[in-house]
Amino acid sequence: MNQTCIAKTLAKLRDGGLPTATSAADNMFLQSINGTVCSACGEPIKRLQGFYSVRVERGDLTPPLRLHPVCHDLWVTFQPAPVADRGPSPSP
Repeated sequence: MNQTCIAKTLAKLRDGGLPTATSAADNMFLQSINGTVCSACGEPIKRLQGFYSVRVERGDLTPPLRLHPVCHDLWVTFQPAPVADRGPSPSP
C-alpha cells in the first residue's frame, strides 16, 4: 500500500466523503475479487490485497463501500470532527 492511498483516504474522510464507520459496523466482510476500486482512495484493488465490503444503511440502494484493508483501518480509526467544530474556513 502506498502513501498516496493513505493520503487520499484521509482527505476523503476530512471532507466527509465517507459515512461514519459506526453506521456500518455490523455489515462488513473481507472479500477478494480482482478489478474493483477502493471507495476511499479511488485506487485499484488487486486480487491478492483483498478488500472490505461494507454495506452502509443510507435508506437507498447505494452499493457497498469497497475498501483496501489499510483504508478500512483508517476509516474505522479516523473520525473527523463535525463540520461545526472544525473552526472558521481559511481566508482566500
